Amino acid sequence: MMLLFRNIKNLVRCPVKIFFKLIDKAAWQINVFYKTFAIMEFLKSINAFIEQRIHQYTAYIMTLYFFEILYLMIGLLFLYGKAASIITGLVLSLLLAYHIIQIFFKKDLHRKLQLYIIDMHAAYVMGYLFMSAATGIDAGIMTILVHIIRFITLILELPLIFFLTRNDIAEGFK
Repeated sequence: MMLLFRNIKNLVRCPVKIFFKLIDKAAWQINVFYKTFAIMEFLKSINAFIEQRIHQYTAYIMTLYFFEILYLMIGLLFLYGKAASIITGLVLSLLLAYHIIQIFFKKDLHRKLQLYIIDMHAAYVMGYLFMSAATGIDAGIMTILVHIIRFITLILELPLIFFLTRNDIAEGFK
């Protein structure tokens, strides 16, 4: 009789356990859905925040191009001497500073120019980083810093293509 009572007790307990497991799983799925919805709302708010200030972010990200000018100046110093290196660095720095100011003030010509610069620079940097990864990186600190700065610039400038080509943002530039 005791054995029969245990079996009946287990038969009743098993469906109850299964029922509570199903409720727990459903609650977990609802919780995941709610969290996913909350994350999507958070990402939408970040997107709206970025869209309002994309001209400022673009201007700040573009300051990383000054490192490219410095790297170019070092190469020109060895190839053509001090004068060519300094003049080229000065001219390119002034042009970049003017471009950054115009982007900050939402000039449409400079938005288009920035998209062209991103297109050329991203293609060059991706090829440069791939070639360096395939052949190996020198252990010099300058080479490692150039790779890190170029990678950071690439990661930051690729989303700008998405934002700067959107119709609603392009209409905000005059």
